Amino acid sequence: MAAICAQPQGLWTTTQLYDAACYYNPERMLAVFLTQDTRLWMLENDGLPVGFSGVTSDYLQFLFVHPLHQSKGYGARLLEQAIADVREKGHTSMWLQAHPYAEAFYARHGFEVGKVSFTEFGTPVRRYWKDF
Repeated sequence: MAAICAQPQGLWTTTQLYDAACYYNPERMLAVFLTQDTRLWMLENDGLPVGFSGVTSDYLQFLFVHPLHQSKGYGARLLEQAIADVREKGHTSMWLQAHPYAEAFYARHGFEVGKVSFTEFGTPVRRYWKDF
């Protein structure tokens, strides 16, 4: 939740931030993701969480890195772990939905662009996929 709330100002409206923070509260995330076949990872630096990600089947559910720790390779490490997990499960591709702020990150890592849709909070997201 801190990674969501710490996004650059103007990226999300106040209402979208509030809705996302309520939606992604720790209890809900645990309840939803522990009932699915979802693998979760948290990356720490000096004992402090700097990012987290989760994969269900061949879908990257989420990948967040706190803005103070972005551009240091943490997102790439989380993504590499997620891809390894998807491959380990026998899948030949991975897909995800990315916020416009993260589009360049996924493009740098070889994901191809798909169509745009909108989250329940009204935030535009674009579908991406990567074949292995």
